[in-house]
Amino acid sequence: MIRVYDFKCTQGHVFEEFVQAQDREATCHCGSTAKRIVSPVRCALDPLSGDFASATKQWAKHREEEAKKHTPSDAW
Repeated sequence: MIRVYDFKCTQGHVFEEFVQAQDREATCHCGSTAKRIVSPVRCALDPLSGDFASATKQWAKHREEEAKKHTPSDAW
């Protein structure tokens, strides 16, 4: 089964490559050997959609706190 994995070579380059699931090494564009690495998931939840209630509440609380910081305390 072919899947996409992240690799890091001995020169420090990080890249994605389609390889067989059992392959642990690949060749970097610089020619050095690269080993498969575990990388973080690249996604973000949209707190404004309402689909994630706790994220929406957290966003609203953070926004309210930030607004208080930037509101002049000696308003007319």
